[in-house]
Amino acid sequence: DLRPEALTTCLTAAHRIDEGDAPLDKLAATLKSESAAIDRDDAALARDGKKEFTEQAAVDKFNVRVRAQKARAAEFNKKVDGYSERRAARKKEHDSFNSQCAGKSYYPSDLAAIQGQLPFDPAKYAAKKALICFRR
Repeated sequence: DLRPEALTTCLTAAHRIDEGDAPLDKLAATLKSESAAIDRDDAALARDGKKEFTEQAAVDKFNVRVRAQKARAAEFNKKVDGYSERRAARKKEHDSFNSQCAGKSYYPSDLAAIQGQLPFDPAKYAAKKALICFRR
């Protein structure tokens, strides 16, 4: 059973998880799109690299594209690493919430007692029976 202090902790954790997941999901979509663009450009470079260059200027121009693509891929990989670290941290938060809060019961009067102390509307989280169940 969740008493007021634990209920406050669980609702705050649910709010923090909810608020933190949306930007991370948006970043995942951005990375997926960027990955597809890099793949397309890699394919174009592979195709163009098979051409026979007859002028040094064309070779130089192609090499500039290759260096730019490598730099872009390196920057992308840094973003993916950062995303992976953030995702791992989010998973820990989810796991902690699930072990400490999910499926726990609380009294509606305890929710009413703490409601004014929270900087967000806890009804949104308290109503998710999969997260925290009412005890009648």
